[in-house]
Amino acid sequence: MKASRTLIILSFLIGLLTAFRCAVGLLWSDEGHAFSFTTLQGQTIQMYGQGLYRLDPYFNGSILRGTDAVTLVVGVPLVIVAMLLHWRGSLRGTMLLAGLHTSFLYNAASYAFGVAHSWGGGKTPDHLTRSTLPGGRGRLFSTRTTIG
Repeated sequence: MKASRTLIILSFLIGLLTAFRCAVGLLWSDEGHAFSFTTLQGQTIQMYGQGLYRLDPYFNGSILRGTDAVTLVVGVPLVIVAMLLHWRGSLRGTMLLAGLHTSFLYNAASYAFGVAHSWGGGKTPDHLTRSTLPGGRGRLFSTRTTIG
């Protein structure tokens, strides 16, 4: 099987950007602290309050930091190994690379739609405030419905 130069370049960029995102999630710190938040349903939950995940529930903030660590320590080196195997013409390397791309895409989509991004010192406009649903899951945009 012939190695694709384009796939190698894209895989390198994906690995580099993923490593950067994980490093930011792990290393970004501030003087923040956990705080209480009352949801639209009237429940009070504890928010993480630190770093990139300061606007996420405490439980999710810890999980997201752990995911960043595992992705940085296991996922990114696996991309390098898969790229080398693909470059040598290995079908297994190509399949591993496809699986890692799928995993990274899923992870990126989960971060894009499930994490409350706290740019600008934790202050977000009203239309971007996050409504936290029971069970700790949340959405980036609050939804409002009116009945006729």
